[in-house]
Amino acid sequence: CSNKLKGGSGTAFNSNKIDAEYAKVDYMDGQPGYFTRVRLPGELYARVDGVLYDDLASTIAAINNSTADTLKVVVYSGVNAKDLGNASKGAEGTTIYSAIPSAKSRKASLIVDKDADILLGADCSGMFSGKSSLVYADLRGLNTRYVTNMSRMFYGCTNLPSLDLSSFNTENVTDMSEMFGSCARLSNIYVEKGADWSGVETSTDMFSACTT
Repeated sequence: CSNKLKGGSGTAFNSNKIDAEYAKVDYMDGQPGYFTRVRLPGELYARVDGVLYDDLASTIAAINNSTADTLKVVVYSGVNAKDLGNASKGAEGTTIYSAIPSAKSRKASLIVDKDADILLGADCSGMFSGKSSLVYADLRGLNTRYVTNMSRMFYGCTNLPSLDLSSFNTENVTDMSEMFGSCARLSNIYVEKGADWSGVETSTDMFSACTT
């Protein structure tokens, strides 16, 4: 077999390990293998640095163990809002987002697959707050139609140069205070032409300290 053969969770082919012991789906039962399980779109969970993981625990472990110059996390339709995490609601270290490093000495890229349709709850305050390691965020897979509170949602994302919020449904949002506060490198915020901001009641310091 080619040295390019690799199991679904990253187990690389080893010419010294060529018997039926490795004829299994990679780490499905905690053991290495050379097979990758075929998945339906709804079964996809997450990729960390290009390697597919089945569940929250293994995804968080991969994020914590990553040594890549820029950590890349892609979440799919198998992820729910609870697993993705809301930084302002505690549970530190038990969600995908809280596992992403905060230190700006690291770089991180977070992508929510556009078909994920992760339905967020009403309160998303502080959800992406304080992650100065974030240099790229693609949030097209977030469903925000029930969100009412986006205060401090991106507060302190000091190394994020742009945000594409064109997929965000904001018709029920009432609080956007400090939503982009202290996003010191933020140069562009993209929204759709018909974005509805009419229900916003509180927007104090929405763009405070957005200096470049």
